[in-house]
Amino acid sequence: MYDNKPAVDAGVTINIADAASTANLNATALDSDGYIDTILWEQITPATPLATISNNAILNPALSNLTEDEYEFKITVTDNDGFTANDTVGVIRDKIYGIALTKILDESDTSGMPQFEKQNYILETSPVLNASDVLLLNANSVTTLMGDGLPFGVAAYIIIRKNGVAIHGNINSINYGDDDWNGSQVVSDIDFQFSLIASDVVVVEIYSYVKVSPTGTAAAEFSIESVVFTGSSSTNTTLPLTVSNSI
Repeated sequence: MYDNKPAVDAGVTINIADAASTANLNATALDSDGYIDTILWEQITPATPLATISNNAILNPALSNLTEDEYEFKITVTDNDGFTANDTVGVIRDKIYGIALTKILDESDTSGMPQFEKQNYILETSPVLNASDVLLLNANSVTTLMGDGLPFGVAAYIIIRKNGVAIHGNINSINYGDDDWNGSQVVSDIDFQFSLIASDVVVVEIYSYVKVSPTGTAAAEFSIESVVFTGSSSTNTTLPLTVSNSI
């Protein structure tokens, strides 16, 4: 006679609030040709500290002393014929993140000609993102140039680099010497999206340049308009979050 192995489902990922320290596991198990004889829950990650499992021999024990941001628990069931099955489930803390653009470079020269302003910012979250969190950012970059028809050169750019690779560029430059551009603007306004995970390093470069003044002006502005998290994590940062320069 053929013996069927048992089946077990540890349930879906459990999300808990940022300040929570408790949760409930909720598994189901079935043995089609007999019965479930034993149940064992155990914590897989992190190795320490260990959460408290109220009763590791039942399908739906309570968890307490949850101090870490991510856990994985495994349930193993054994049927009356000695066959086993197992499954795992995660417990993830939904964080409330602060988002900041922290200046890491500030260079300028406005003493003569040409003149320029350049700043670099690193995108940071506080605390650092959970390994399982993905942050989708809706952003906007605007570069604006203006001249009065005299010979001049102006430029502005915004470049976003993720892990050293450019993922967005708004580069705007012009060098006119006639009256057709008198008092007019050249504006490049771009909406775009990019993602962020815990291991990413994102740097925002903004630059404004004028070769001859006062015949031209340049400005660059970068904004994080809104963010979307996986799961139920959120931000307490007031958006939009904007950095800019001009000359």
